[in-house]
Amino acid sequence: MAELRLAEEEFFEKPTLSIAKDQIVILPGDTLKIKCSYMLGIASRVQPHVRIIFRKATKGRAETGAKRMGAPSVSWLLRGDQKEDPRVHISNCRNNTRQSCSMLVIKKVIANDTGYFTCIHDDSPPNEDLMAKIYVFVKDYRHPFVEIHPEHPEIIYILDAKKTVVVPCRVTSPDIKPKLTQYPSSVEMNFRRMMWDPRRGFVIPSHSFVYSGVLTCTANVTGSVFTSYYLAQRLESRVQNLSLKATHKKLLVGETLYLECKAETFINGRIELIWTCPNGRHPYPRRTIDQSGLVNKVVSSLTIENVTMQDGGLYVCKTFNVTRLEANVTVTVYDKPFITVSHKKGPYYEITSGHKSLKLAAKVDAFPRPSVTWYKDGKLIKDNHTCYEPDPMKYKLGIRDVRPKHAGNYTIVLSNAEYGLYKNLTMQLVVTAMAVANALGGQDTQLRGARAKRYSAPDSSLIYQGLLDRWAKANCVRFNKAQCRVLHLGHSNPMQRYRLGEEWLESAWQRRTWGVG
Repeated sequence: MAELRLAEEEFFEKPTLSIAKDQIVILPGDTLKIKCSYMLGIASRVQPHVRIIFRKATKGRAETGAKRMGAPSVSWLLRGDQKEDPRVHISNCRNNTRQSCSMLVIKKVIANDTGYFTCIHDDSPPNEDLMAKIYVFVKDYRHPFVEIHPEHPEIIYILDAKKTVVVPCRVTSPDIKPKLTQYPSSVEMNFRRMMWDPRRGFVIPSHSFVYSGVLTCTANVTGSVFTSYYLAQRLESRVQNLSLKATHKKLLVGETLYLECKAETFINGRIELIWTCPNGRHPYPRRTIDQSGLVNKVVSSLTIENVTMQDGGLYVCKTFNVTRLEANVTVTVYDKPFITVSHKKGPYYEITSGHKSLKLAAKVDAFPRPSVTWYKDGKLIKDNHTCYEPDPMKYKLGIRDVRPKHAGNYTIVLSNAEYGLYKNLTMQLVVTAMAVANALGGQDTQLRGARAKRYSAPDSSLIYQGLLDRWAKANCVRFNKAQCRVLHLGHSNPMQRYRLGEEWLESAWQRRTWGVG
């Protein structure tokens, strides 16, 4: 069965409001009613949009289906407090499939309801030109400011990247115009190119704004004076040391993924961290800030429980400040545990005796990481063996001072007992002998004892040490210099001291038989 996706160009027009004005003024206690509607096929101002059409071919016939039918639905954008307000009601007023309609009703409006009311298409792209807006003033001279701060100043954060500074003393009626003064001198501020907008407040170009401490918006309405306080604070825009870590980068379906994005800024600095996740998911991160040190450390953490295969992919964390930084991490999600192993350099190794080292390696792909053990001719190679150096992280086995006795079959065994997974792979090592005179008289020479002899050369002890060390390595035994003793012969010899390398040897006063092992 084949599936085709065809792109059709569709056009959205701006929804229509029942009140065809840019702004209206109503009184406290009134009921606000606004209807937002959209009629399919009527286009005055249109914006192109793409709709995906699915075609499925089944046994010689084509079935065509659109993503949606009829007019796109419309909805209202409300503030968080308005969504739970019992005075606010939204109802569907659609009367046919070619029309979408939503009715907004707010009973007994108050001064704080002053603001924009916006209606949008649910399926339209985020575009200001596709939003229908109206600004509603609830004219209340008893409450001239929409939001007033009579005791504790509201902080106005100033970023160098923004072109304007806004002192947000919005008013409930367009005929109210407050004064902007400096506290406590009451000197009226007159910044260059400052503008008054009753919907926003005082708008000041950033380049002409001069930090002036506490600012006040003062409105004199019908003989009553209302004052709202504001404090401008210039923000530090520098951001540094952005990092993103995942615990873990690889995991199984059903496990929990934890991601942590960190960044640093300085005093008066603010960091906004933005996440981008696979498949366009919208995460809800937890934000914390540590201001105890010389720098402010901001952490945005994201926890995804019961991950699925769709949660795998690239996660990006970036700053939204002037300093644009970005960090990313790739997460892999497996549907089940697995182990695969194969030869990395082939099943056969051949080397000449006398090489200082050799590494046997296997190519392994597994998750979770398995336990690794090595065997030679069926016998376990222990981790503390003097001739071998297992490297389980790289699935390698090192052999030091290769000799003919190292020849044989080596097997790597991979196991994950929790999930019942076991794999093994065998490789053969052939060591070619080479006639080399041994410093101690042959490969099978055993150290049975030595008669101490005095040398005048200051580094003569290194001769003994070199011979003994080579013998120990060749026979895969440890040589403990701390257990060596000097047997003195003659009358004056006890006055002398001897050493092996940097180890000074103690004296023995009678002959002993020393075992080797």
